[in-house]
Parts: sequence; structure tokens; C-alpha cells
Amino acid sequence: MRARVTTTVTILSGSSVDDLGDVIDGTTVTATAVPASVVATRQRTTVPADGRPQVIRSFVGRVPYGTAVTVDDRIRDDRTLTVYRVDAVTPAPTMLDDLRLDMRTS
Repeated sequence: MRARVTTTVTILSGSSVDDLGDVIDGTTVTATAVPASVVATRQRTTVPADGRPQVIRSFVGRVPYGTAVTVDDRIRDDRTLTVYRVDAVTPAPTMLDDLRLDMRTS
């Protein structure tokens, strides 16, 4: 892994539907103790309707090449127990590179 490892993560996937028809995040563990880098990012923007400034906070994760993670999976930081939802996975061009995960807190 090229990125500096800041934590280990557990990858959760799947979903189900409850009695009311609402989608519930599944708790199927697909990988544990995966070395990862999780970094918070900020972006300043304005609300189009009234020009009010706001800050959007998102997270970038990096995991080793070949890690089985897809969009809509959840990543649980084993150190802080924070759960992130994966919005995008950028594939690594070579086995030496990491997968990039664009995430948000869920």
C-alpha cells in the first residue's frame, strides 16, 4: 500500500427491506482488518438559492489493490467506529497502486 495507513477498516455490504418497505443497511462483513488511509476533505461552496456559504465535508479512503469494495458498501473505521458510505471507487491502474474511495458519513 502506497498511502500512509491511518487505521484498519471493516467492509460491510448488502441491504434488506423491513416490514414497512424501507431499505436497511446490511451487516454482512466482507473483509476485516483491512489497512486503510482515511482523510477528511472540505469544499467551500454557496447555496444557489440565496448565495449563503456552506462547507461540504467528505472523506477520501485508500485501501490496497484487490480489496473487494463497491459503491454503496459501508466502511467501518475499527479505531473510531465511524461508518462511511462509499460513493465512488476509483480502480487502481496497477497492482502497486491503491483503490481510492470517495466516502461520506452515513
